[in-house]
Amino acid sequence: MSNSQPATVYLALGTNLGDRMANLRAAISAFPPFVCVLACSPVYETEPWGFADQPAFLNQVLLGETSLPPADLLRHLKSLEATLGRKPIIRYGPRQIDIDILFYDDLVLETPTLTLPHPRLHERGFVLAPLADIAPDLMHPRLCKSVRELLAEADRTGVELFQPGTPMSHTNVWSNPSSTSRENVANMAAFLEERAHCPDTVIVNQALCTALAPVLGERLLEVGSGTGVLCRLIAPHVLPGGSITGVDISPEFARHAQRYAAEAGLAHAITFDTGNAETLPYADGAFDGSLASRMLLHAADPDLIVHELARVVRPGGRVVLMDWDFDTIAIDHPDRALTRLLVHWRTDNHGGNNWSGRQLWRRAVQEGLTNLEVTPVVTVARTEQEGLTQSIWRAAEVARNGGGISAKEHDTWVDKLKQRLADGTFFASIVYFIVKGYVR
Repeated sequence: MSNSQPATVYLALGTNLGDRMANLRAAISAFPPFVCVLACSPVYETEPWGFADQPAFLNQVLLGETSLPPADLLRHLKSLEATLGRKPIIRYGPRQIDIDILFYDDLVLETPTLTLPHPRLHERGFVLAPLADIAPDLMHPRLCKSVRELLAEADRTGVELFQPGTPMSHTNVWSNPSSTSRENVANMAAFLEERAHCPDTVIVNQALCTALAPVLGERLLEVGSGTGVLCRLIAPHVLPGGSITGVDISPEFARHAQRYAAEAGLAHAITFDTGNAETLPYADGAFDGSLASRMLLHAADPDLIVHELARVVRPGGRVVLMDWDFDTIAIDHPDRALTRLLVHWRTDNHGGNNWSGRQLWRRAVQEGLTNLEVTPVVTVARTEQEGLTQSIWRAAEVARNGGGISAKEHDTWVDKLKQRLADGTFFASIVYFIVKGYVR
């Protein structure tokens, strides 16, 4: 094989000893320069396979490019496993890190030491599930079936998205849009694009861009980039010579984002990757700045994400965080008690950690960021067109559906606000917090 044209490879990672997330991060960080990481799947937690008396595994799949021939790549990965702490143990037993080659281009190969594609790939739900998140239409050259088809036939028992620390993300589809249908993801993408044009959202996004203060020629990263609204806003400020990368857990969102960037004439300046915010597929200090907007409230381990946001930024570069705080919402309504009940129910039971905004300062301090600045951004809604107004209708709906208020209370409460919209006296506000700090 010629080394002039890099090969596309899919690699599977597994770990069940020690700090499992740290093991995955260490492996991904160690791949360059021999493997250029292009995308990372979400992380899955898996019941032990083959040898049951051992801790649960974390599994992840990544897409990369390499100029190493297959045999050399295998030797390099085995050396990397040893460097990262793997020791010879029983087959299918516990391990610090395990790295397998799943696909090497569409090569079919069988030697005493290496079989491609991986010979047991089609049997392993813990490999197919993360692989399907980044390459559902990839065809198996031996079996002539797509990854999506293989996953549909495989046993996924005991394979779950990894959500450390809290079950919150299991009920919050925004924490991982890949967990829902493609149609729902398309609807979510359309919602994000529509919401971006709401007057109050425009104000908040512009405030974030001002805090980030992008400069010509810089390389920036947005984590949780969704459909790329902020990437498209920021990109013109770093051109010429600069670029912005958006990374999101959802491959579908990344595809939508690429399309929107192309339509805006910015495809040359923006790259969209798929990956986990907790294990960013980038080297230490790779960017001049990073940002996360409206995403930490959906995260199971926001402190780990803030650490990753800082890790990939060079010393002296900045990290910018933004989230709303739903409990700061103010609604002018004649029924104060019911309004408080509804807002508190929505805050505590729907849409993630709705106190995230007030927690950003603490997270930045704990990460060791310096020269911290905090900017509160108050947005006001007076018409039906503001995004906050739509959030208020949704809050009332989920409180009713979740049993926080009765159907009658819902209808009465909403009717009062619609009357105020009609006579021009409707008023509501909410506070977003932007925290900016610098990497030591």
